[in-house]
Amino acid sequence: MRRTIFVVTAVIAGWVAGAAAFLWIPNTAYGVVTSIKNGSWSTSEAVGTAQAGVLTRAIVARTGLFALSKEETIYYRAVEDSDGVPFDGACRYRVIGDAPQARWWSITIYGADNYLIETPENRYSIGSKDVGGTIDFAIAGDAEGLWLPVADGPFSLTMRLYNPVAAVYENLATTPLPAIIREGCR
Repeated sequence: MRRTIFVVTAVIAGWVAGAAAFLWIPNTAYGVVTSIKNGSWSTSEAVGTAQAGVLTRAIVARTGLFALSKEETIYYRAVEDSDGVPFDGACRYRVIGDAPQARWWSITIYGADNYLIETPENRYSIGSKDVGGTIDFAIAGDAEGLWLPVADGPFSLTMRLYNPVAAVYENLATTPLPAIIREGCR
């Protein structure tokens, strides 16, 4: 009887620990895999490679569904503006800079839950098809021109560089990336 109670308790404890880890991953663990900082953006050399550890793979599986291999794509993520202040949907931001040197790129906005933010505009990303050689768009609750809508609360940006030039792979921390400037808050 004691053995049965021990086994049942161990199984329940394992289930609770697994569920807690699953919930913890998207909100706090992303920093574990983003060891390279480049302005507001961060990335990792391990994501998308066979060298990625168990925690890195779990985080990518939880927050980066269908992530491609490192040979195809580099992922940068931002959770703060160029001054190091966490994003707030009540604020207006300007994303400016030269377009990344890649065959194709996109910047996508996500809510605190790491899913697309529901907005009436149903617009979630801006990419190569939307701009020329220079990036210049707003992130705000409403705006005119080229912009990404955002709801109140925290959010993050993911920039995907598909088939970037070799210099990007070689200089993840120094390759030119767009700045994210806070212009004001409501």
